[in-house]
Formats: sequence, C-alpha cells, structure tokens
Amino acid sequence: SIALQDGLLAVTRDGEGVVFTHDSINEAAYSLLEPEQQGPYHLKLGQILLKTLCPNLLPKYIFTIAAQLARGNELITDEDDRIAAASTFLSAGEKSMAASAFPEAHFFFAKGIDLLREDDWKENYRLCCDIYTKAADTVARTADFQGLDKVLANLFHHCKGSIFDYLNASYIQVRSMVSRGTGPAALETGLEALRLAGENFPSRNLAMHTILGFAQTRRSMKNKGADQLLQLPSITDKQMIATLRLLELLVTISLSWNQKLLPLLCFRVVKLNLTHGMSKSMPAAVALYGIIISRFGYTLTETTKYGRIGLTLLRELKCNETMAHVILLTYGSTFTRMYKLSDCIK
Repeated sequence: SIALQDGLLAVTRDGEGVVFTHDSINEAAYSLLEPEQQGPYHLKLGQILLKTLCPNLLPKYIFTIAAQLARGNELITDEDDRIAAASTFLSAGEKSMAASAFPEAHFFFAKGIDLLREDDWKENYRLCCDIYTKAADTVARTADFQGLDKVLANLFHHCKGSIFDYLNASYIQVRSMVSRGTGPAALETGLEALRLAGENFPSRNLAMHTILGFAQTRRSMKNKGADQLLQLPSITDKQMIATLRLLELLVTISLSWNQKLLPLLCFRVVKLNLTHGMSKSMPAAVALYGIIISRFGYTLTETTKYGRIGLTLLRELKCNETMAHVILLTYGSTFTRMYKLSDCIK
C-alpha cells in the first residue's frame, strides 16, 4: 500500500494486480538481488504462479509463467515440479506456434526437452512425444536441419510402438527432406511410413495398377455429388487423419518427382475418405481426380463436374489451408479448357 501511495506501483487496468510505474523502478528493485539469487527467485515466482492461478487463467499468463520457469529450470529437483514445468513449456510453445512465432516456440520446447529424462518416455510418454514432435516441427520451419535430425532420431527411436506418432514424425521428416531438395528420397520415406500404417503402394506395373485403381474409384464415385459426400461423417480417428495428411503431402511431391505414382495416391485419398468419412483432404483429391479422368478420355463436362464438387467441399468444410491448391487445380487447370480465361481469373 505504501508503494502504491508513493507512486512506485500502479494497479493494472483489470484490477487483478499491480505493476511498477516505470522500468527504472523495476530495474532498481531487481538489482537488489545477488546474481546467484536470481535463478531461484524466478523459479519460485513461476512455481507460485503455476500452483496458485485459477486453471482458467493459466492460458492468459502462460508466457509469464514459462518465462519465469525458464530462468531457473536447471534448479528444479522435485519430480512433480519437473513434469509440471515441462508441461508448461509445452503449452507455451504450442501457443507460440499458433501465433507463428517459431523461434520463441523452439525456445520453450527446448527448455521442456532439457527437463526430460530417458525414463520419462515410459512414465510420461505422451508429454515426451508431444514436446519432441512439436520441437521437430519448429526446428524444421527454421531450417535448422542438423538440429532437426537429432530431435527426429530421438523421436523415431521411442515412438516405434505408436503408428500415429510415427506418421506425424514422418510427415515432418518428409517435408524437411523436400526443403533440402531430396524429393525422391522424401517420397520413398513417406511411402515406407504409410506401409507401416497398412497403406501399401506398388513399385512395379504402375500402369496396370493405375487402370485398376481408376476403375475402382470410378465405381465408388458414381452418382456421388457434393451433397452426398457432405453427408459422410467426419473422420475422427487420429491415425487415419495422420495417414491422410501424409498422403496429401506425397501427392504434392509426386507432381514433381514421380507423376506415374500420382493417380494411385489420389485414388487412395478418395477411397479412404469414402470408407472412413470426410476429411479436409477430400476437396483437393476430388479436384485432382477430375484432372486425372480427363487423361482417360472423359469429357470436359465430366472433368469440370468434379472440379465444382471440389470447390463446394472446400467451401462447406472450410478448408482454408488447401484453398490455394484446390483453386489452382480447378480455375488454373480444367476450367480454363471449358470457360473463358477472364472468367477463371475472376
């Protein structure tokens, strides 16, 4: 109260706390701490906030808590405090990723990894796997490939028993391999991961398998418009979602590195959606299917029909992340052969 009366502190706008009225006051107060006292001070402050804040307020102050813990995390000895701090760093990293602040996200994930031990892969597998997977994702986005290889090696070593986690790690690895210019190797790596998930693709007689796959897909898609497809339930199985995400990536890679495999990958995406339910991979797959059938001699009317279905699915499923891809496959490809170029550009 004296500090408030003297103007050294001020109540925050929301009335939930107080702040120093000037940075110099904050610095002067902090300078009273000896260097060896600062780490324990920050750690204690972070632990108090973590244990006393209401759960609904934790997301709001997660960066504040994580920043305090980070300045003293090497001093943590209690097992429960160690796991709690690692979980906090995971949450802070995820929130940073959501804001596309990848260097900050990597900082928090690295702090979480520093707290983990080998035994935690047995006792706290989900926490370990999530931190390492998110760390690998952020490292890949910052093009630190040497650091990425180290994180992925640890991740692959421990997630062999979970196909879901293996697929997610493989997705990051494949994407990074493409960034390094090793498309063919990336494609083979992705196909190997899909084989572990039970999705096999032939390496020989691709023409024969393509004709067979086309006939099966053609039969499955017969009389199915956007309305019928939208009635399918959404896919909720995590492993199937991870499988389709990796398949989507391989479709894109095959456009540049193995176009003979492209139809088979597209047919598989369509098949899995028709079998297991609708996902955000379907709009691009249907639009691409329209392009593929034109290579089998079908009319432009038939081809553009599937392009329109893809656009409808895109709109109804709100697939913003694949919007550019679907528009390119339709207005940038099939539609230009049937409609005026000026209309496609609009």
